Amino acid sequence: MDSEIARILFYMAVHYGDSFEIDLELNNQVNNRTNPYRKLEVLPEWNEQAPVDTFERNRNAAIYNKYQHNRNPFIDHQEWASSI
Repeated sequence: MDSEIARILFYMAVHYGDSFEIDLELNNQVNNRTNPYRKLEVLPEWNEQAPVDTFERNRNAAIYNKYQHNRNPFIDHQEWASSI
C-alpha cells in the first residue's frame, strides 16, 4: 500500500505541480504548513518495496480509459521514481 501511495504522490507532484491550489512539491519537512505531507526521502523507498502489480496496472488503465484520459507514468515505468 505504501508503494501505491508513493507512486500516486509522485504523479500528483509532477503532473499538477504549481498549477494546483496547493503547492504539491514534495520535500523532507513535515507539518511545515506549506507542504504538510509525506517526507520525500521515504517515497523512493516505498516505491521500491513492492513492484507494480496487476491491480495497480488495471486501475491505471481504467482511470485512463474511463475518466481522466491520462496515465500515471510511475505505474507504467516504476523506475522513473528514482529520477526524482
